Amino acid sequence: MVCNHVATEGNEIIREATKWSPELAAACEVWKEIKFEFQAMDTLDGDKDKDKKR
Repeated sequence: MVCNHVATEGNEIIREATKWSPELAAACEVWKEIKFEFQAMDTLDGDKDKDKKR
């Protein structure tokens, strides 16, 4: 059984798949310019305890 680790091989897997899917290739072209630069809104569970004490 062949198993791919998406976190380490994900980009390579997608690049290979774009060879057979023009729709995926177009989507990758659009998304390569998109950057997600924002601070996370979620907090760790430990931070919830601080709110309960207030």
